[in-house]
Amino acid sequence: MATASQFKVNKNSKFHKLAREAKKDLVTLEPYEFDAVEPSIFIDPPTSIERSLALATLVDNVDTVAIEDLKPMLEALIGDNFPIVWAFLGPEPIDVTLAFVDDLHAFFLAGVDDGAEELPGEEQDS
Repeated sequence: MATASQFKVNKNSKFHKLAREAKKDLVTLEPYEFDAVEPSIFIDPPTSIERSLALATLVDNVDTVAIEDLKPMLEALIGDNFPIVWAFLGPEPIDVTLAFVDDLHAFFLAGVDDGAEELPGEEQDS
């Protein structure tokens, strides 16, 4: 399978113009600091299409996750730093993981203002 890194990037392409236009009003959220390690690591909000789609397939329309989908949901939510965070969450009781997910969720939602899109998995008010 071909990857983008195999090609020369054309910054003046129609795609890049569309991407710049689509991102011009994008709200940038701060990363979550996971301070169980030194130095701390930072978890970026799940705004990429890859992580958003993964979360959307695992979280139902009332924001619940089947217990067997909890680890894949955490992988999508945490992203690249999942192995580090899992080293701390894995041995703990599920209550610790649920408290961590609630804290992470609250942190990212606090960064979303009234005019911004909601995070993946969040139900929009009508």
